[in-house]
Amino acid sequence: MFVRGLYVPSDCCASNEQSDNDYALRQIQEILKADVRPSTELDLEKIRRDADRQD
Repeated sequence: MFVRGLYVPSDCCASNEQSDNDYALRQIQEILKADVRPSTELDLEKIRRDADRQD
């Protein structure tokens, strides 16, 4: 499975336990190759422009 341009900001996810959240984010990052940086580190305008170019 390959998903291009998948963003899952780590500060926008929640789990009952922090360890579960950390594990899920690691899986998302390693298996889906998602960008899991905090939302404050994402340039949303650039992401939108890049997505527009791919359409």
